Parts: sequence; C-alpha cells; structure tokens
Amino acid sequence: MIMTRTLISSGSRFETEFGYSRGVISDGTIYMSGCSGWNYDTDSVDPDAEVQTKQALVNVEAALAKANAKLEHVVKATIYIAKRADVDAVLRAWGARMKDIRPAMTLVLAELLDEKMKVEIEVTARV
Repeated sequence: MIMTRTLISSGSRFETEFGYSRGVISDGTIYMSGCSGWNYDTDSVDPDAEVQTKQALVNVEAALAKANAKLEHVVKATIYIAKRADVDAVLRAWGARMKDIRPAMTLVLAELLDEKMKVEIEVTARV
C-alpha cells in the first residue's frame, strides 16, 4: 500500500526551522497542528480567551481551506487551555461555531508556549 502525504504550510519560519507542518494530509485525513488565537493580520493576540478562541478557529479554517476542507470535516479536536478560569469562555466560542458539527473533543489544561496565549486548538479532519 502506497501512502499519500501532502504538507500544509502556514509560511511560518518556525515550520522549517523546527521541523513541523501546519498540517499533513495523509490518505484523506488531515492532521492539523495546534492553532493559537494569534491574529496574523495584526500580528497580535487579544487578551480575552473567547476572542482568542474565535481567532484560533479562523486560523484552523484557513489551514483546512489549504486542504480543500472546512470545519464541517473536523472529526476530532483537542483544545489546550492555559487557565481553568478560561474554560467557559473558550467553550462559548467553540460552541458558537461547532455545536452543529460536534466532533469528538478533549480539553486539556496546559502551559502554552507564550504567556499571552490562552488557547490552542488541534484538529483532525476527513475529506
């Protein structure tokens, strides 16, 4: 069996520098690296966890689009949240976009790479 494999890049220098891809498409499955709430248009991150979650979903959507996929194709998500106090805000934003899609999901409390980041979303999608 020959496995097909296509890399999805965000164009970040970190991908080549640290050896990862924004996503990998393999035999109809899209494995997406974690997307934070960083707004690449303004090169900033909002301090509000709900706003960050909305932006993280925009970033997920943009990466999925490079694989000709949409949020509706997401079958699994892992959401990393830096502080327990932000869980409700993150879930409000997540639910507003994903309540009808309802992928399998896991929430994890974790220290994130940058102290400004309150949420990071990793997804797996099928096309």
